[in-house]
Parts: sequence; C-alpha cells; structure tokens
Amino acid sequence: RVKQRGFRYCTARAMARVVLALGSLFTAGCFRTDVRVQQGRLPVKKAFGPERRRCRIQKSRPGHKDRVIGGTVVDDPTEFPFLAWLGDNDNTLMSQFCGGSLISDRVVLTAGHCLYEADQSNAFLLVRLQVADFGSRGGLVREVVNWRRHPDFGPDTLRQDVTLLLLNESVP
Repeated sequence: RVKQRGFRYCTARAMARVVLALGSLFTAGCFRTDVRVQQGRLPVKKAFGPERRRCRIQKSRPGHKDRVIGGTVVDDPTEFPFLAWLGDNDNTLMSQFCGGSLISDRVVLTAGHCLYEADQSNAFLLVRLQVADFGSRGGLVREVVNWRRHPDFGPDTLRQDVTLLLLNESVP
C-alpha cells in the first residue's frame, strides 16, 4: 500500500517504491517499470514498458500555487541565454521534463537521471533555448542527435549524475 504524501505519482524520474510480498521491490513509472528480485546476493533486474514519456510528477498541494522561493521569476529569456529545457515531442505539444545548461554552441549539460537507455535512439528528444516560460511557443528548438551519460553514473545513488547532449545544429 502506498501512502499519499502530496504527490500524484506519474513518472519514473522519481520513482515510488513499494515493497511487495516475498521481498520483491516494485518500482513503477508511466513509461518504464523495473522489477528487482533478490537471488542470493546478486539482484536480477528486468525492465519493460513503453519507452516514451507520457506523464510527469506533479506535486498536488491544495491551496498552494507555484512560486519561486528565494529568487525572482524570469520573464526575459535573454537574461539567462544558457538555460536549456529538455523535452520530448509526441507530435502534439512538446513537454518539458528536465533542464540543463548550454555549455558550448552544440552541447547541453543535464542530469544523468533525465534519460534512459531507451532514449539512446534520440527519438523525440528536443532542447528549447531562449525561453523564460517553457509553455511559450517562442525560442530556439534543437534536436538531440546523441548523448553520453557519465560512465560511473549510479541510478540508485545518483552518483556522477551528469549527461552531455549533442544538438543537431549550433546555437547562435
């Protein structure tokens, strides 16, 4: 049984963990599911599920509104031109699921946990730049043509949680 803690569970980015009978650990998301069963000392891991993202974690706190704490809302996209939004496009609207920083004209630095091995095909991965509000239609859009996660990335500990994204063309 999962207790509600103000979050509507919807993604594999911050997975809800539920301990099942017989010592199984069930980890679920809207597009990736991991089942871990201990056999002796070596865990066996099986992954399955659709590869594309369809939903995100959304914090649902009645009576609370989105706000910036200890900062200011940015309305001018030129104020932080290195800000990158990583999202996917399912031929309807592009949805944002991670942020990053433009560190050269074609490379974005983001978190390692933002992508899965299934994303290696780079299908539907896009980066939006020069926008203060991801919901706006403006800014520059670049396709992700390749990416490399840190070789020592630890998905359970988030150790070395960095990934580099290569864009299809330069950002002026």
